[in-house]
This record gives sequence, structure tokens and C-alpha cells, in this order.
Amino acid sequence: MKVMRVVKYVIALKSSSRLKKFQQQEFSNGFSIWDAFNGVEEPVPDFVDLKSFEQGLGRPPLPGEFGYSVSHYLLCKNFVETGKIDELMLVAEDDARFSNKAESVISRVVRWTDWSKVGIVVLASPGLAAGERRFRSIPQKAAVMSILSRPVGWNGIYPFILGSFDGMAIGTGCYLISFQAAQKYVDLVEYGDKIAWVADHYNIWAKKAGVEVQLLRPGICSWEGESTIGGLDHDWTGYSENIDSQRKSLIRKIQENLFVRERLWRLKRSLQCVLK
Repeated sequence: MKVMRVVKYVIALKSSSRLKKFQQQEFSNGFSIWDAFNGVEEPVPDFVDLKSFEQGLGRPPLPGEFGYSVSHYLLCKNFVETGKIDELMLVAEDDARFSNKAESVISRVVRWTDWSKVGIVVLASPGLAAGERRFRSIPQKAAVMSILSRPVGWNGIYPFILGSFDGMAIGTGCYLISFQAAQKYVDLVEYGDKIAWVADHYNIWAKKAGVEVQLLRPGICSWEGESTIGGLDHDWTGYSENIDSQRKSLIRKIQENLFVRERLWRLKRSLQCVLK
């Protein structure tokens, strides 16, 4: 299989306090900076439908939600205009902090994924640290991996697995996207629907655009720092436990891993991926 060339971008506001630490990471070499759209200060682009955005969420979009939807789309559009058909784009947000496994795992994902079928691979989820497996977290409940997922590296005694999933992938903090998938996204917005979704609502826009999304578990990033404009931080306060303040006892960990009913539920959803 042909090895795809990867171009790398980090999305950051010009006023970001998180970018410096991102750039201090060894794996950050080669990342170009993409100026994020500021949802507070900049006018609403013509390709955004705020009314439908609000209807879909049931509330007005937060500055970070709206801003990053625009930022990720504009970066995809730039990729289509300047990239090549045999290239992939690795996108990270400036609060991403890569694990020491990131380079080797991403390399395998690039080489082992069938990019003629797959358009996006989500490499990390909000609210979870790099390498963390927490079955009752929001991201892991939202998407259950297919039983046919394949290992692409090891994180201690557990493998990193890559594959399709049942449910909804969450996160734009770190992902790979093919040129063809970016083209489909741009075509959807230019010739079809205006943006009325949060950037990681793949179940909406990727489905409409005909882009297959796969997921890596566990993720290869942790998260550090707060959003400059608010509304899109990765700590998921109010939705799940804060990973820095919550430390489970050994007994609780054992109970979670032996929670048979939940494991059967996850197995059922894993099998559903195969039967789709």
C-alpha cells in the first residue's frame, strides 16, 4: 500500500496562551499554525447558518463551538486548495499534549488505514488523557468500538485499537483527514448545507458528505489549558468527572472492569458495527 504524505497543522487563536507549550513538544516539529476563527470578534461567515445551529443544539452555540466549526472547515478548504490528492492532513488543537507513543501509533494508522474508504480517523477524545481507558466516560459511552477493530500499537498491557464504531465519535483535538474527505466536506458546505453543527458532529456532516469516520482507542493526546474565548474546553465539566481531580480506588477499578452487564452491552454494540 502506498505511504501517504502527511501535512500537519495546529489550530490556535492569535492570543492563545496554549500554543507555546504545544510547540515545546518534540512531536510538534513540522506543524504549521492555522489561525483559529474568533467566534466573539469576527463576523459570521456566509457559509454558517446560526439559526439552524441554534435549533440543532437547542441553545445558541458557544463561542468556542461556533469558532472551531468555522476554523476546522476553513482549514479543510485550505487543504483542498493547496494540498495534493495523495496527502493526509494531521490536525491538532493547541491544547493537545502528545504521548510518547503518538509518533509510532500515528505512523501505523497512516500506513495501515485504507484511505480509499476511510476519510477521517479521530485520534483522541476530550475528557480522557492519553492512553486512558475509562468505560463510563462520555466519549467511550458515546462510541463503542467494533469487535473487528485492529491493534496498531501498545500502551502498556493494552493495545491501541483502530476501527469503526457504533454511536458517535467525539473530538477534534487531534485527527487525520484525507484530501478526498476534505474535498467532500467543502463540497457539502459550498453546494449543499451551510454549517450548522459543532466541528466534531461527524454523525451529521460526515454522514451527509459520505465520509467514513474511524476511531483510535485509547487516544494519543492529553489536554492542557483553557480556551481563550471559552465554550470549548476538553475537561467536560458538568458532563463527566474531571480526570485530574477524580482518582478511583482499586476496588472501584476492579468493580468497573468486572461490571458484567455493561460489558455485555458494549459487546452487543461492537457486534452491531459488523452487522451494519
